[in-house]
Amino acid sequence: MYNVMIVDDEEPVLDSFSYLLQKNSEFFSLCGKARSGYEAIEMVQKVHPDIIFMDIGMPGIDGLETIKELQGQYPEILYIISTAYERFDVAKRAVPLGVFEYLVKPISRGKFQETLEKAKDFLNQKKDKISSHVTELKKSFQTTAWEEKNFLSRITWKTLQNDEWARYKVLFKFPSDRGAVLLLQIYSEEKSEERDQQIVQEAYKNFITRIKYKYLCLSSDYLGKLLVFILEDDNSCRLKSICSHILESTVPKDAKYTLGIGTFRNYTELHISCNEAMQPFTSGDDLTARMDQEQNMMNELRKMAAGMESREMFSFSIAGQFADFEEFIFHTCSFSVAGGKMIQLFTLLIDDLLQSIGKGVTLKIPFDPVRDILTFTNREQFHLWAVRSMRILMDLNSEIRRENRPLPLRKALAYIHTEYAESVQLTSMAEICNVSPAYLSRLFSEHLQTNFVDYLTGVRLAHAQELLKNQDTTIKDVAGAVGYQDPNYFSKIFKKYKGISPTLYMREEELR
Repeated sequence: MYNVMIVDDEEPVLDSFSYLLQKNSEFFSLCGKARSGYEAIEMVQKVHPDIIFMDIGMPGIDGLETIKELQGQYPEILYIISTAYERFDVAKRAVPLGVFEYLVKPISRGKFQETLEKAKDFLNQKKDKISSHVTELKKSFQTTAWEEKNFLSRITWKTLQNDEWARYKVLFKFPSDRGAVLLLQIYSEEKSEERDQQIVQEAYKNFITRIKYKYLCLSSDYLGKLLVFILEDDNSCRLKSICSHILESTVPKDAKYTLGIGTFRNYTELHISCNEAMQPFTSGDDLTARMDQEQNMMNELRKMAAGMESREMFSFSIAGQFADFEEFIFHTCSFSVAGGKMIQLFTLLIDDLLQSIGKGVTLKIPFDPVRDILTFTNREQFHLWAVRSMRILMDLNSEIRRENRPLPLRKALAYIHTEYAESVQLTSMAEICNVSPAYLSRLFSEHLQTNFVDYLTGVRLAHAQELLKNQDTTIKDVAGAVGYQDPNYFSKIFKKYKGISPTLYMREEELR
C-alpha cells in the first residue's frame, strides 16, 4: 500500500481527492492533507508519503517551489501537480523537477483514477527493480563468502593446482603468489558463557578490522579458531610484531590468547604454512582440551556408524562428521601422528562391526588400516582411501543388520527406499506393517539409533544430493523428485542437515 498526501489550498479539492482515494483503499492510503507549501514541508517529515498531489497556485511558496525544497531530502517521492491553467511556463519549470504527471483542473474522476493507476504501476516497477537489485547483491555476497570459505578450507590441507590458484587470484584480486596462514584463539575468563562469547567475538572482530588495515587478507572460523590468510607484501616481515601490538590493544584484560603464524610460502605450500601456525596449539592446556575434543568426536563417529543403513546414508549423515574429525586430526597433529589416530579409529570401527555380528560368524574386511595408512605420504591419499573404506564398512554393516531386523522394520525400510518420493507418514507406514505407530517408532530407535522422520529425511536427502550433481537440474525438480512439494521447505531442510543450501552444494560439486 502506498501513502498519498494532498496539498491544495481549496477545501473542496481536498475533500474530493480524499473521497476518490477511499475508492482505492486497497492500494492507497491518505496520510495527510496540507493547505500550503510551508505546511506540506513540515507534514512530510511526519507522514512519509510515497505520492504527493501538489497544487501549483497556493499562497506563500507555490507548488513547484515546494517540490524543489522537498526533493533535496525526499528524492524518492512521486509528485503529481495540478493547476487551473495549462501553462507552458509551468510545464517548463516542472520538467527538471522530474514531476510524474501534470493535471489540469477540473480533474475528472476517471482522470484521477487513471493517474493513480499509472503511479501505482510505476512504483511497483521501481520496487521490483530495487528488490531484484538487493537480491542480486545478496547472492553476490553469499557467493563471495562461500568462495572465501571454500578457498580457506582448501589451503589448510590441499596442494592448490595452477588453474585453481589462477582462478582464486582473479576472484580475490591477489597481487602476489605468496601468503601465510595465521591462527588465533581467544579465551575469556568470564563466568557467564553468554558474556564470554560476546567478549571473544568482539575481540575477533576488532582484530580482523585492524589487521585488514595493514594487509590484504581473508578470514574464516576454523576448528574453534580464527584463520587468516595474509598476502605477502613489503610489510610482511613485521607481521608478528604488528599482530602482537593489535592483540595487546584489542584483547580484554580478563581474556588470553594463543597466536600461531606460519611462514610466507608459495601458493602450492600454503598447507605447510597452516601446519606451522598450528604448532602453538599442540601443548599445555590446549593439548588437554584437544585430547578431550578428539575423544568426543571419535565416540560420536562410532555411535553414528553403528546406526548407518547404507553408503547413501553415509553420504548424507556421517560424512560431515567424519570430514570434521579428519580436519581436526590432521591440523592438530603431525602427519605421522594423525595417521596413527586414523588407524585407531578404523580399527575401532571394524571391531564394532565384528562385535555386532556375534560369535561363530566370520567376516572378511577388504582393507587393512595399519598396512594401508602407513604407506600414505600425503593427506589427499588418505582422504580418498578413507572415504572408500568408510563406504565399504557401511555396506557390510547394512548387510549384517538387514538379516537381524524384525519383519515390520524390514517392510518399513523397503517401502521408504522405494516410495520416499511419496507422502510417507509414520501412521500409514505402521498400518502397512500391521503394527502400532508407537511400536514401529521404537523399532527405528532400537535398531537404527534414529527416529522415523530423520531416517526418511536421510534417504530423501541422500537421493537429492545425487540429483543435485546434475548441473542441468533445478532445485524445484529435485525437491519434487524426493518428496518435497515446496522447494523453499526442501532448501530449508537440506541446509539444516547438510549445512549449506542446495544451490551452494551444486556449486561445490561443480568445482570438484
